[in-house]
Amino acid sequence: MSGVLKNWLEQMPGRESLPFFSPPPRLYTIKDLYDGYKVDNPLSLDTVFDTRVYRWTRDDAGKIRMLNREETVAARIHDTVMDKHVADFVDPTRRITIGFMGGHSVTRTAVAFTRVARMARELRRRGFMIVTGGGPGLMEAANFGAFMAPYDDDKFLQAVNLLRQAPTYGGVTTNCKEGCSSFEKAEWLDAALKVRELVLGDWERSEQESSSNLGIPTWFYGAEPPNMFATVAGKYFFNSLREDGLVSIANGGLIFGKGEAGTVQEIFQNASYNYYRDGEMSATPMVFYDIDFWDPNPVTDAAAGAPLDAHRKAVFPLVQQLALQAPNKFDQSLMLSNDCEEIVEFITAKNADKLKKLRYADRRLAMVQ
Repeated sequence: MSGVLKNWLEQMPGRESLPFFSPPPRLYTIKDLYDGYKVDNPLSLDTVFDTRVYRWTRDDAGKIRMLNREETVAARIHDTVMDKHVADFVDPTRRITIGFMGGHSVTRTAVAFTRVARMARELRRRGFMIVTGGGPGLMEAANFGAFMAPYDDDKFLQAVNLLRQAPTYGGVTTNCKEGCSSFEKAEWLDAALKVRELVLGDWERSEQESSSNLGIPTWFYGAEPPNMFATVAGKYFFNSLREDGLVSIANGGLIFGKGEAGTVQEIFQNASYNYYRDGEMSATPMVFYDIDFWDPNPVTDAAAGAPLDAHRKAVFPLVQQLALQAPNKFDQSLMLSNDCEEIVEFITAKNADKLKKLRYADRRLAMVQ
């Protein structure tokens, strides 16, 4: 950072009233985000750094508030510098990053949760970096799987069983002043802390290098708690930057589990990058996990007696059509599967010659200086 810029930032109007550093000195850790949290004390959740910053973004009615000019500049600087920290961490010159996308509402007791965790664990063991949106549901599953990469199957199953004791993070209660965030969320966090204590001895202790992985959450959806298994987090104020980052830093491919509007947005964002890429770049692999969810056939499924999922989304056929119509086709970079081992092998194979051609993420990250 230049001396002029550093001096300007130190004199930035309103800086002393901010509940965060602008610019942030580094990526956040779990200890940073949950600084001050006490196990078995839900009320302590209301005072941690992450909660304080989230409240700063809200008005008295709990709605997103309009920031003044100084606050907007501070938040923009925060996110711009955070983008640089994220780029430095994933460093495409030495790491291949796999993104896991999926809904926050998938519970820890769901079959998909454990299967996604196993996929992320195996990919991390093979040297891939794992990145997610950093929140609950399938995001937590993938961060958890990467976190457990150094540990054996017995430890993994012990950890899964601990998490199942608190299946969901719940929702905000009104049983304390100012809409405090204590409730099922504290139980959800405490179960994760028990996992960290199981393998680390103390939940605040630093993780093994082979556990390292990245979460990219946002205070825009601040009611969703950051999960306890992303060893570092690039947290953003502006969700547009965060969403772009999630998709555009995964130079090794993306795996999409079931999700809602946010996941669908990420699918078509990546499909667009693949569609409009030039001939010098290879397509980013796109894996759709859960055939019935992404390529449903209600007529066939109904005839077979399969229950229809009201949230199914017939996205895969349209992405496949785009892939075949693209100036540089990318249908060979698509996979639709329920087989976790097949998915891991597909991702591994697609990255065997990764260094021969750039992908969109490599070019995008090279521009973050």
